[in-house]
Amino acid sequence: MSTELARSVVRFSLARWLCLMGLLFVSCDDGPSRMEMVAAARSPAASWDYLGDSMSEAALLVEEFSQDDLERREGYRLLARTVGLGFDRFLEYGQPEVPDFYRVQSAHRKFAGDNPDQLYHAAAIEGSRSYRIRGRWSDGRVTTALIEFGVYGGGLSFDDENAKRRLVGYLDESDLILDDGGNFEVTLSAKAHPGNWIQLEDDVENVLVRRYFSSPQQSDPLPLEIELIDEKPPARPLAQADLARGLIGTGAFLVETVKIWGGWYPGVLERLGPNRLGLLPDEGDLLTPAEMTYLEGAWQLAADEALVLRFVPPDVPYWGFLPMNIWMESFDWRVAPVSVNNFSATRGEDGSVTIVVSEEDPGLPNWIVTMGHRRGLMAFRFARLGEQPVPEVVTRVVPLASLSEESLERVGFETGRRVF
Repeated sequence: MSTELARSVVRFSLARWLCLMGLLFVSCDDGPSRMEMVAAARSPAASWDYLGDSMSEAALLVEEFSQDDLERREGYRLLARTVGLGFDRFLEYGQPEVPDFYRVQSAHRKFAGDNPDQLYHAAAIEGSRSYRIRGRWSDGRVTTALIEFGVYGGGLSFDDENAKRRLVGYLDESDLILDDGGNFEVTLSAKAHPGNWIQLEDDVENVLVRRYFSSPQQSDPLPLEIELIDEKPPARPLAQADLARGLIGTGAFLVETVKIWGGWYPGVLERLGPNRLGLLPDEGDLLTPAEMTYLEGAWQLAADEALVLRFVPPDVPYWGFLPMNIWMESFDWRVAPVSVNNFSATRGEDGSVTIVVSEEDPGLPNWIVTMGHRRGLMAFRFARLGEQPVPEVVTRVVPLASLSEESLERVGFETGRRVF
């Protein structure tokens, strides 16, 4: 796919994708809205046929974006993972009157730049209702490093700038009140509530809870619960509209997910060049956390090359770096070192951190394996920077065979960050 075509795909698909992740019945383009498609799907078979057609369309996109067999295999795996996420988002957990958390990212569900150190749960809610979230900060074995409850509302259209999806309100660890046992309750409602409270507005439709830990968590050591405070609705059987909404929403979400993340790599590569980092352009509609700063980049390496990154970490409670494949998925952190954070990093005598990304292990600290990939995306996260400047990360591609602790001290670096 050409770079210009990829850029146009990203511009269109990001808007469309945000619609699909948000409001179920917003028309995101000049074609039929999903409300119209749901109304037209008068049988389960018709809804299923739409999903099947969407899967075929998404498969063609995987073939277009892939350059080798590994990227192609991972692209088809992305399709399967995204269908599962779509079922959760639009079918199984899509009822705000019966809220429940589902896990957006895990060791087996990589999505939209997943972070191995993060647990990310979402639930469907409505601004006219009231909810209560319960959880624990620590169980004596595992302790939460950071937490953010984010409530999102709005849609996204091409004509109305005021309709953009947005963060309505949030609560993080700096204001979170815990009881003597380390437990917490957070109320989501339109009316004020004592204690931990986030105000809801009419167009709210989602709550996302992001929790950061010192290392990846394959299971959830501190489960969350969400309940409707208002009067519970009567039980009802599955309606055709529910099924159609779930299957059609999943199909549309699948196609736009492949478009946006498949097109992200060429867009970043064109803007920054290879093996360099720049601030992630974010106008507030990317569903990023409220106090997280991102650097992004596109990496390219031969099998006998290494990407070396050096920076002085800021004074923050969490920072992390990871390379990803072209589909914006982290590598398998269950079996290999795929990321570095402030808890795991080895620092130099001057306080700097040097990270090495390569296929083979050079025997140096802070090494990350590329697991057979020759290109991909990469990202830095810096939490709660406050007034501190964004760290400048400098980069250099060197022959892997030349690397040693002594040679790292002699590596000449290029400025790797540009401010937008």
